[in-house]
Amino acid sequence: MFRYAMLCTKHPGFREEREWRVVHTPRFEPSSRLIHDLQVVIGAPQPIYKILLKNVPEENLLGVEISELVNRIIIGSAQHPLPMYEAFVTLLEQAGA
Repeated sequence: MFRYAMLCTKHPGFREEREWRVVHTPRFEPSSRLIHDLQVVIGAPQPIYKILLKNVPEENLLGVEISELVNRIIIGSAQHPLPMYEAFVTLLEQAGA
């Protein structure tokens, strides 16, 4: 319980942000829904887990596709907002959203 409380508690200053958090502990709770991969992040190989954002009606998994989850994307202060915007547009188009 402590682990979930620690990972899922949100500071009141961020209450306007609506978000999902995925807590995955593969040693304790393996999941067939997550795809294991290894990627180099800042020069170090690290395990990452990918979530397929596809509805699975036969398993009553609905409302998880990108077009159902994302209403808008707000790019906050950033050093390069235009390239970030273009990257989001490209990635969303590639994902069919």
